Amino acid sequence: MKILSAQQTHILDSATIEKQKITSLELMQRAGQKLYEEIIKIVPSITQKIIVVCATGNNGGDGLVVAQQLIVKGYDTDVYILKHSNKQSPDFANMQSNPIFNNQNLHIVDNIEKIPEIQNYNVVIDAIFGSGLNRQPEGIYAETIKRINTSNALIISIDIASGLGDGINNTTTPNVAVSPHYTLAIETPFLSQLLPQNAQYIGRIKTIKINLDKETHNSFETPYYFTEKQDVNKLIKQRSTFSHKGTFGHTLLLAGSYGKTGAAILAAKACLKSGTGLLTVHLPQKSLDIMQTAVPEAMCITGNNDYIITKNEINIEKYSAIAVGPGIGTDANTAKMLEYILLETKKYNIPIVIDADALNIIAMNPKLLEILPSKTIMTPHPGEFFRLTGSKGELSVLQKFCTKNKIVVVLKGSFTAICDTIGNIFFNSTGNPGMATAGSGDTLTGITAALLAQGLNPIDAAKLAVFTHGKAGDIAAQQFGEISTTATDIINYLPNAFDFLNQQ
Repeated sequence: MKILSAQQTHILDSATIEKQKITSLELMQRAGQKLYEEIIKIVPSITQKIIVVCATGNNGGDGLVVAQQLIVKGYDTDVYILKHSNKQSPDFANMQSNPIFNNQNLHIVDNIEKIPEIQNYNVVIDAIFGSGLNRQPEGIYAETIKRINTSNALIISIDIASGLGDGINNTTTPNVAVSPHYTLAIETPFLSQLLPQNAQYIGRIKTIKINLDKETHNSFETPYYFTEKQDVNKLIKQRSTFSHKGTFGHTLLLAGSYGKTGAAILAAKACLKSGTGLLTVHLPQKSLDIMQTAVPEAMCITGNNDYIITKNEINIEKYSAIAVGPGIGTDANTAKMLEYILLETKKYNIPIVIDADALNIIAMNPKLLEILPSKTIMTPHPGEFFRLTGSKGELSVLQKFCTKNKIVVVLKGSFTAICDTIGNIFFNSTGNPGMATAGSGDTLTGITAALLAQGLNPIDAAKLAVFTHGKAGDIAAQQFGEISTTATDIINYLPNAFDFLNQQ
């Protein structure tokens, strides 16, 4: 799904109203109803004291619809409207005139003295500003936001945290903005809500679907996308009755060193769980018995070194996909092995996943970038990306790196960003902080390699692998909690993740 600017979102709303033959007020009520349904999942207790803080635009109108529903259902709800002039949207005015609001539950704040004591409430619903804000909040708005942030209340922002821009037209870091625990984004997140530098203005983000016009949405030009189930489930290779193991490719995994055989095991198990037909693991001699015991389904080959992988003549041509990096270390002899593998892979036009220490070797030997195969996927975390580029993850640097080297890069993190060879960036919608654990990246390498071996092109393999990896992590976190989720748990729930994608 495309990520839109605030201006494009406004056009999309107008097109939805026209094509679905509804009024703008009816669209606002639809959005407010969906927001209310999500809010009561977050705040199930009717004993919670709730404050809805609005300004007088359409974001405030959404807040009034939510407030109306809360009051009808018996929630103890107060509404405060921040107002420094008589300017207001017609739909906001219409919602404010609803007789359910009275002098007891609705209050006008037109000066600082009237700003409420936020800490008297358990829950704050932020409906002050939407994504179209083009200036820093000041006066009663800035002061109210500061009081919201210093309260002990649970904070829920509608559509976007007040004070935060869309990240496309408005890219500045806000001086004053709400720091919510949850953001309820309507239809799709804004770019600003997917960037790590804005973490304090996002919280946990949930996407609310309100049936906006798909044709208009798809017509917009943007390099930014948000990957959801419907974007990747069609990429799974369906298995025919007469399939055999050769149908699903043969993966070569080069991984492990003395003391880091676990990285190779995790990548190997994830690769097999993700459907590769055959798997061969190339690893040091002292890792052989461990691998064959832990992963009996994998075939193994070794070089002549007990502790590290060194250059070894391998018949690369017979493999469908290559993965290199987990746990291999950065020894000079291992670097020679990587150069050999890159040259051979390029020669036979075989797709390759480059991760972990293989990325560090390339960072130490930048000339290796010149021999990358055309079907390369790199999967760095922010530290590895910094070593490769000197960048902390700026999207413009990511795009330049991918377009210059003609490769796909999976920049791991919250909303993992996948950049293709022409600069499109696909943010992932699955995953959770519990996946920030040892070995999680190794499992992603194995999944990605398996999908390449089954014939997916690099960008599709990367998108499907990252989504499935994140979904397995979400299921594991539901089972064990985020604190206790391990890489092995992620692997064990890969079948559930693929099953989720196969469900209609």
